[in-house]
Amino acid sequence: MPVDDPLVERYAVALRSAAAGIGSIRFAVTGLSLTPHSVMACAVPTDSAADDLAAAYADALGSDGWHEGEFKRDFWYLNLVHFAEPIARPGELVDFVADRRTAKLADLLVAEIQISQWRHARTGMLPITHACVTSSRA
Repeated sequence: MPVDDPLVERYAVALRSAAAGIGSIRFAVTGLSLTPHSVMACAVPTDSAADDLAAAYADALGSDGWHEGEFKRDFWYLNLVHFAEPIARPGELVDFVADRRTAKLADLLVAEIQISQWRHARTGMLPITHACVTSSRA
């Protein structure tokens, strides 16, 4: 999606509007999860700020937010590793993740929210940031 795409600008305006007054978002990172394409860390909001932002974003998107308005998030996550090729020893990875499925890994403070698009480059995935909002309250 090109940076000058009108939809990108509408998303950016909606993000700035939705984030106003929300402040920082806090999560407890509570364990690892495995998908066919990545290792993820599961994140549990410690208050209502993440869900408040999601609802405000859906409202601010208006008709562009048809998916956001219908979607209720069961969990939040952080992608830690994306697989670019088959795993050499998949059983070891499965065991590693299983041993950390419910481990308390960290507390996370999110003070910046971005709308980004990922592009594959020769050396890996690179983000292209289309919009960024920084919390005024940490």
